[in-house]
Amino acid sequence: MREHAKAVEIYDDVVVLHCAGFDPNLTKLWRMQQETDENLTNGISTYRVWYRRLMVKKIQYFAYILSVFQAVRRISLGGFRPHIIHAHGYDAGLTAVLIGKHYSIPVVVTEHSSVFPRKLIGRWGRCLARFAFEKAEVVMPVSKFLQKAIEGYDINARFQVVPNVVDTNLFNPGSMPRFENQLKRFLCVGLFNPSHIKGIPYLLKALAQLREHWDDWLLDIVGDGPARAEYERMAKDFGLGDKVTFHGLKTKKEVAEFMRQADLFVLPSLFETFSLAVAEALATGTPVLATRCGGPEEFVTDEVGLIVPPGDANALCKGLNDLCGNLECFERAKISCYAADQFSPRKIGAELHNVYDKLKRSELDSFEVGLTGERIAIDKHWRVLDIGSGHNPHRRANVLLDKNVHSNIERSGKPAVRDARPFVIGDAERLPFKDQSFDYVIASHIAEHTRNPIAFYEEVQRVAPRGYIECPGPLSELLLGEPFHLWIVQKKGKTLEFKKNTRNSRLWQLSSSIFYAMFYVNENRARWTFKPKMKAIRLIISTLSWLTSKCWRSRILRRWTYTCFQFNENSNVKILP
Repeated sequence: MREHAKAVEIYDDVVVLHCAGFDPNLTKLWRMQQETDENLTNGISTYRVWYRRLMVKKIQYFAYILSVFQAVRRISLGGFRPHIIHAHGYDAGLTAVLIGKHYSIPVVVTEHSSVFPRKLIGRWGRCLARFAFEKAEVVMPVSKFLQKAIEGYDINARFQVVPNVVDTNLFNPGSMPRFENQLKRFLCVGLFNPSHIKGIPYLLKALAQLREHWDDWLLDIVGDGPARAEYERMAKDFGLGDKVTFHGLKTKKEVAEFMRQADLFVLPSLFETFSLAVAEALATGTPVLATRCGGPEEFVTDEVGLIVPPGDANALCKGLNDLCGNLECFERAKISCYAADQFSPRKIGAELHNVYDKLKRSELDSFEVGLTGERIAIDKHWRVLDIGSGHNPHRRANVLLDKNVHSNIERSGKPAVRDARPFVIGDAERLPFKDQSFDYVIASHIAEHTRNPIAFYEEVQRVAPRGYIECPGPLSELLLGEPFHLWIVQKKGKTLEFKKNTRNSRLWQLSSSIFYAMFYVNENRARWTFKPKMKAIRLIISTLSWLTSKCWRSRILRRWTYTCFQFNENSNVKILP
């Protein structure tokens, strides 16, 4: 986060607020203190906030949220009123989103964590992440690999990949002449976790194989952790005691010097969302051997190194052998320039400044849409089409489209609303508009009626680059399905899936009919509904219907009762057998 703040400061004013956790000595709920150590702040105004440990653990998180709220308020009263809130991590993102909503400040979230690709995030964490990411204006994972992992949790957000920052003032080839090593020097940097996620056992095994036919090398390992003693024993067991040196933790400056003196940087990790160490090694001009573990393969090219499969000692051994035989092919100056062009503070600072600037100039408004009341963001200047506007056209739509204007059973016997806005009679599968005529499309409860879902989706994407599609979910089709609904529509990541709507057994149809009749009590629908004449019975059933409807549209059940799909040019459609 410090490097991000330094990069942002090149173009914008920055204040950093760091939540330092709970303080066991606190008598008040929270306290804040400005950091005065210049070595830590680098001239950037930095504050730390602590909160009190509470007796009830389940409400501890609320103490954290409240302490951050109060800290932001005090910073604002001190004269710094932010235009943008930039949070790091989904847990900080949730608090940032709440503060952003309270003060009407746009929020962006950077995510680095490997808990998403490693499937280590629990139910509570998923809820926090979904809320933070979907409510933030922009979510910036540090790699495409991490973005796909987040999307795998069915989280729909406005993503923009922004990589980590490398301090190129520190990590560079240097002006001092480099020592030519008689022995090839390999370097590995990382923390030693008992889960062995950094892949050190595979590297030691690969080096044991390499030594059998080539011995002119040394390995420096920089880092520490609970598994260090185990790795030191492992190195001796493999007969590498004279070849491998464990240096422990080093300062950034010392790590940069290790990288400059290395002939090859090795990353044997099993999972990396980015690998800052690889980017720093490249910035010093050192070629890299890395595993295909997530992030590194997005920027380690043949010109700067080699990628091998993870968890494979044989592949690592072959990679080491191949690279060491061709080290003269790598130009350290070119490698360093390549890394600086991608990860320097000026480059990443400019990317972040552009994100902030767009949000400052953006005129997005939030609207409720569909039966669910899902919120969508639409720019004031966008041209919006409402497909199948019917008797309840969206108030933000500029143009309305429907197949007919007459009352029909598909819209509860109500005629289409025609107001001062342009009204077009047309088919959703053959839209009478030119390509990209609109900026946004709303199609609420239309897709399940279409005869050709692929034609419908292609037409929607043809006339607008983005939009919102809502349909009854699988549970709704099961209990409230209409006879004219041809498809069961579900969302899976960025794909809208259609499956033919088949009728169930007679017993289930009877149960469905009873639920349907209660749910739509006193309404004119395609199927029979309760219309009790006795006032007392009508009141009881109407109350039950109202409560059921509220639960049906609640956040808890909405995943099964409705399909809410915000699409863009990267989304697609699929018909299931």
